[in-house]
Amino acid sequence: MTDHQILADLHQVVTAFCRGVDRRDPEILASCFTPDATDNHGVYRGSAAGFVTWVTEATAAMGFMQHAVSNLHVLSAQDDRATSETYYHMRCVGTDGEIAAVFGRYLDTWARHDGRWLIADRLCLVEWSSPNSGFPADLFENGATDRSDPSYSLTPSHA
Repeated sequence: MTDHQILADLHQVVTAFCRGVDRRDPEILASCFTPDATDNHGVYRGSAAGFVTWVTEATAAMGFMQHAVSNLHVLSAQDDRATSETYYHMRCVGTDGEIAAVFGRYLDTWARHDGRWLIADRLCLVEWSSPNSGFPADLFENGATDRSDPSYSLTPSHA
């Protein structure tokens, strides 16, 4: 498998995840994770299956929510394991009825499961959030602008 194909496969799953959150579609969300996957979204930490339930319930009352991703960088890929860092930007209706925003990164450990790349472990970092987002940065793990950033310690054996 070429590096280009791995990148394309990972990107497809990351964008499916975003679509699943924005559409509040638990079937799409569940399809992005290995059966034993874990997720640390700051305000939720636990199994990916639990995250799917939590996020669809927690965002059910929100009207507008839109995730966009960029800068998907494969940090490592060996056999059936990989790691990646993906920048995201989430916009939603804020707690005050105005548009709110959150900027951050997904640090993912991947596993090939039944021939597909799936997220085995996710750490959602929040770099900045608007005060009205309902997702304050201090409830999430944060990144750093130096080598103390969690992305530097992400390896395929991390999960």
